[in-house]
Parts: sequence; structure tokens; C-alpha cells
Amino acid sequence: MRFPVLATRISAWLTRATLRMPRRWRLPQLLFEYAAWRAFNAIGRGDLAVLRTINHAEVIYDLSRWGWPEASLYHGRDGLVRFNEEWVGQWIEPELDVASVEELDERGVLLIHLDLRGIGRTSGVEVEMPVFELVKLRDGLVWRNVFFRDRAEALAAARAPDVWPEPDGV
Repeated sequence: MRFPVLATRISAWLTRATLRMPRRWRLPQLLFEYAAWRAFNAIGRGDLAVLRTINHAEVIYDLSRWGWPEASLYHGRDGLVRFNEEWVGQWIEPELDVASVEELDERGVLLIHLDLRGIGRTSGVEVEMPVFELVKLRDGLVWRNVFFRDRAEALAAARAPDVWPEPDGV
């Protein structure tokens, strides 16, 4: 990416503009779906620099409810790149299909449903599984990303007061 600062500013501006649109319009839904497709397409092809332009500098990826065997929290843009390198590194030609993107009742909170298909790098076994992510936006960028195995658990967590805790020292 040649101009990451500019790309980050444009991404944040577009997200803020999308959040101001009336919910009854179809355009915000299409823009969120396109943004999710763009991000997961980049992850699938290993272009992790794109993630730096759509995530807040203080982003936290929370995998504590997902059963990820490595770390349960990844902090900052370097942490999210490290997580995605570990995750994508486990697959041969992963396919991440965006099944749906829903803006929940609270503005700036999205529920993303992905269908992951791939072949395990060490096992050689074909895997197909759903992935659900609660995403909270701040300043037009992804600020928190919490992973779940099923939709019901993600929706219940979205209503929980502790799903978006402030990190220590903030």
C-alpha cells in the first residue's frame, strides 16, 4: 500500500458517512458488506497491509470466547496482523465468504457472519465452519473485534455490558 495514512483517513471518513445514513436505506448495508468483503478477501490472499487501514491504532481482537489456542487478546495494528498471520498460516488457500453483515441496534456495532472453507495445513483435512464477529467502530475504524462460534452467542454478548471493556490504562 503506497499511501496507508491517506487510505486510513478515507476509510474512516467513508465509514462515518455510512453510519450517518438512514438505516432504512439499502446503501449503508451494501457499503458495510463491501468493506467486509474487501477486508476478508485481503486476509485470504495474505495482503494484511489492508487491515492496517481499516483498524484503529488501539484495536483489540478478542478471541477469548472463540477457543483460539494461541493468545486470547491481540492489541494494536501489529497484534491484528500477527493474529491474521497465525490464523491464515493454518490454512491452505482459505476462502472467507461474507455471509452477512448486520448493523445492530447500537450505532457502530456490526455482526459479521463468515463462512470459512479451507484445508488444514498440517492435517490436510477440509474444514468448513461459520465464524461470527462482533465489531465495534470508533472514529470510523474497527476498534474492537470479538469472535464467536455461533450467532446466538454473539447476539447475547452484544447486549452484555462487559463485551466492550476498556483496556487497562485507558
